[in-house]
Amino acid sequence: MKSLQGAVRRRWWIEGAAGTRAGMGIAGLDWGGDAPVALLHHANGFCAATLAPLAQQLRPHFRVISIDGRGQGDSGAPLLPEGVQWERFAEDVAAVAGQILDETGHDRIEYGIGSSFGGTVTAIAEAHRPGTFARIAMLDPPLHLTDEWLEEAGLDSAVKARARPELVDLARRRRAVWPSRDVIRQAWKDKPMFAAWAAEAFELYVNEGFRDLPDGTVMLKCSPEVEAAVFEATSPDLNLFEVVTAVACPALLVHAGRGYFPAALHEKFAAQFQNGAFLNADAGHLMPLEDPKTCADLLLEFAGQQPSTPSSTTSSAAPTSIP
Repeated sequence: MKSLQGAVRRRWWIEGAAGTRAGMGIAGLDWGGDAPVALLHHANGFCAATLAPLAQQLRPHFRVISIDGRGQGDSGAPLLPEGVQWERFAEDVAAVAGQILDETGHDRIEYGIGSSFGGTVTAIAEAHRPGTFARIAMLDPPLHLTDEWLEEAGLDSAVKARARPELVDLARRRRAVWPSRDVIRQAWKDKPMFAAWAAEAFELYVNEGFRDLPDGTVMLKCSPEVEAAVFEATSPDLNLFEVVTAVACPALLVHAGRGYFPAALHEKFAAQFQNGAFLNADAGHLMPLEDPKTCADLLLEFAGQQPSTPSSTTSSAAPTSIP
């Protein structure tokens, strides 16, 4: 597809990755070049290729790399449920970022950008390994909430209920195996979730989010069990509102005005960062899949307001080309 032009498929091996039996391969797409790196992470249940239209918009300014979360896309499968704790995804982001920095000679990733859950784990990665990113952006991130934090923030329990839609049951009921991609297109094209998507993003999900089976059918690369487990994964040791206070780099939180989460919740969360910014956008929850051009414009505007000039050298990557 057009937005995959120039991209190559890559795989980063993480030895001894937590939540696995030995290690894990993290797959991704790399558009190459010598520019500072923008590292993208998709929303839960999707794959790196769904962010290709956004990547194309960012390419004039960055070397864009988009990764598949563990258990999703072409990345390795973790153990359930311990392998899908949100901290595990953040560890993968930091590990891949470290390998990219080693190969490029940059001192940090210029821009960490995550859609939905991908934004949350990007922030956790920076909090746990400060200095990994020069700046980060969270596009309508979901948040683990506790009653104690809600009380402290002056938000009532109704906010918690509105902020966590019943996504677990929906994910578990998702059909995993289909007769063909054409059947998927016809079944999904008018569904509310996909109706607002850019046509190319939808095609990328249908083409790249499923794998071909020997009998001619196709199956979701992210199984319903993995998607649901990520949605319901909680850790008693993870308090996002404390974790992100360690993030010193500029951090943009973009709230989707037509999304699931209350603006007050996101605004309170953005205020926890040392250098946080909050933006309320007229967009749906999966904004980079709906309007990648507008999404890129606001990301680039934030980058322009927070200039950074890390070192740059030529990449030594030698991955597989995408036709």
